[in-house]
Amino acid sequence: MQKLINHVRNCNEFTFDTVGEKSTKQLTLIQIQTIPQQLPFFVILVELAHLPPINSLVHLQIKQLFELIFKFRNNIYSWVPLRKEIYPAIIYQWFEWPIETSVVNFQLKFF
Repeated sequence: MQKLINHVRNCNEFTFDTVGEKSTKQLTLIQIQTIPQQLPFFVILVELAHLPPINSLVHLQIKQLFELIFKFRNNIYSWVPLRKEIYPAIIYQWFEWPIETSVVNFQLKFF
């Protein structure tokens, strides 16, 4: 996990997507791809049904990842508005809302 944190610390661009359960419309998966200056890139999958205990080191490291991704001066590329994508995850307390990250909505570029 520390290798992933170090990698994210050195990136300032990310793609972002989420998946929800169709029947309940609840957020179930967060997908983040790093866009580093040099390869390799990483794809981070956060499966919300299988989170570690809130007081565990891994949970703290997940929070650290989100804080690094959402820091000021980063760019996030998303297909839909980030508020719709990520706001339901605010209950996990991994980030504060509103985020300071620059968000590029790709959908606006195609329509």
